[in-house]
Amino acid sequence: MITHQIAIEQLTDHIATLADGEQVFGPSRALQQFGSQYHPKNDASSLLRRGAAKSCYANATSYALRHNNLFYSEGYALDPALPVPLQHAWLVDEVGEVIETSGRIVVVGSNGYKMGDKRIRFEDLNFDNNYSAWNAYAQSKLAQMVFAYELQRRVQKAGKTVQVHVCHPGASRTGLIRDTADLKTRILATLLLAFAQSAARGSWPEVMCATEKGLEAEKYYGPTRFEMVGPVGECALEAFALEPDQAAKLWTLSEQKTALSWTP
Repeated sequence: MITHQIAIEQLTDHIATLADGEQVFGPSRALQQFGSQYHPKNDASSLLRRGAAKSCYANATSYALRHNNLFYSEGYALDPALPVPLQHAWLVDEVGEVIETSGRIVVVGSNGYKMGDKRIRFEDLNFDNNYSAWNAYAQSKLAQMVFAYELQRRVQKAGKTVQVHVCHPGASRTGLIRDTADLKTRILATLLLAFAQSAARGSWPEVMCATEKGLEAEKYYGPTRFEMVGPVGECALEAFALEPDQAAKLWTLSEQKTALSWTP
């Protein structure tokens, strides 16, 4: 054990000596003096996915060849845990800004999730009993949001840089009710049109979730004026949408129904 420890100490000293020499006259010194330095940033891009270790050259080349707005860049990166710079290749945009390999998933929910049973009906997922259009709609939106928050938790637990955000469009003038609802619902919707916003404004929460910095996990974003119209920001989120046991059960059931298993 003592001999092993001495060997480790000698090897550590030897590496430190080599590193000191590298900083003065070695290849690493030349790399820092004449190469470009990689400066990572937090901005995300859905174009890219993180590749395996030491595959940066092939990955950057492949993406640059397939995307006219991405450009190959090569030089070195500095790691605080290591005494020497590391050779690295990455992508930049038209103005030389670094393109990162993280991304975002935006799930568009609805305040309709607050209607209905306010839980996942595992005993009757297909509404074979007591079907109603509104309850089925509410259930579908709740399931969508529960699944999204579970994806968010699993991505974070895996240490991935992908962000998952959930939003809703508020009351927006689209063709959803006009084209699909019954007569009574269409008449009611017509009366409420005066309080609704345009479909374009209804897309603002999606744009914010796809681009805004500083968004938090397990939050719900959308119009903030009565949660129907107005400026976009954080909205109230009911606790039953974040219930972890329900989410885990839905995730497992989804894997069984689709015959697909996925872990980030």
